[in-house]
Amino acid sequence: FQTFSQEYPHLLIFVLYLCLPFEIAMQLTAERKKEIFTAFGGAETNTGSTEAQIAMFTERINFISAHLKEFRKDKSAELSLIKLVGKRRSLLNYLMKKDIFKYRALIKELGLRK
Repeated sequence: FQTFSQEYPHLLIFVLYLCLPFEIAMQLTAERKKEIFTAFGGAETNTGSTEAQIAMFTERINFISAHLKEFRKDKSAELSLIKLVGKRRSLLNYLMKKDIFKYRALIKELGLRK
């Protein structure tokens, strides 16, 4: 691999560029997801709770934001970020209408408001 990368550095860069979207999609490991669902959903099998989904979206938003600070021209990641923020906002609005106390606790725990 080392001789290949020395002989064809432009191909190596191209291959790494192709792997970049995979890196964004795979940033949350199964163990990390279980931790999030246990902390916010009550159990690791409770993946559908609103609080757990909001926490998962927040984790992904933070990762993509950090990625975009390094790769400013990555338009696909930017589009993904915009969609995730919209989904999280919808769930937050739903939670605010259903239970304002859970909403306030979640906002405080995730640190979404300054």
